[in-house]
Amino acid sequence: KKNGDLSKSRNAVIGLGMLFAMVLVDIGRYYMIPYTDYSTFTRIGLFLFIILIGIDSLERNMKMILLAQKAQIYEELAYHDSLTGIYNRTAFDEKLCELNKKQLEDGSVFVMIADVNGLKYVNDHFGHRIGDVYIQSASRILVDSLSDIGGIYRTGGDEFTVIIENHTNREIMLHVEELERQLTKEEEERKLGELFSYGTAIFEKEQDTTLNQTIARADEAMYVRKQDFKQ
Repeated sequence: KKNGDLSKSRNAVIGLGMLFAMVLVDIGRYYMIPYTDYSTFTRIGLFLFIILIGIDSLERNMKMILLAQKAQIYEELAYHDSLTGIYNRTAFDEKLCELNKKQLEDGSVFVMIADVNGLKYVNDHFGHRIGDVYIQSASRILVDSLSDIGGIYRTGGDEFTVIIENHTNREIMLHVEELERQLTKEEEERKLGELFSYGTAIFEKEQDTTLNQTIARADEAMYVRKQDFKQ
């Protein structure tokens, strides 16, 4: 930072020095050459001074733009999953903390827990690259069907959490129906059964003191559905 400050000071000093020298030249010309334009060199010096200051300003603006871009990249890396591009566990934990600080009303938060089916089998028999494709496919279905009304988070290796706030049951169910359609299509194409199992729950004051309990209920519902898949 000190080097940058010195560079800015040096350019300003050089510019002022050039302007001062040009003014002295015009003063000399005033006494030595009568009946002439006595401000020519002063104007040149002022022009050069403005150019140097402009260069400094441009360099500062470019550095600020680069810093902003770097900050955005770091934020993307910190809060997004590298495999799927959706929010990661860190983003989920922050969202959960934020919601738990609020006075939640009944039905204000809908939670879905989804878990990829048979991922271990796929990894063992077809390799982790194919397993990654399964995870990406699950993420794509969740994003395509639910991301316009809620946040999608990859909260574990094969686990996803969806949080939807302040939407009616009808709105949510329409999107869940779309999710079911995409799951069925994926199942028909892969011939390996349902891609992932999911469970849902809605925050209710009588049952949940925090959203963690709502998530636990959605998790239980997901495991019930997963047992049906295994059978």
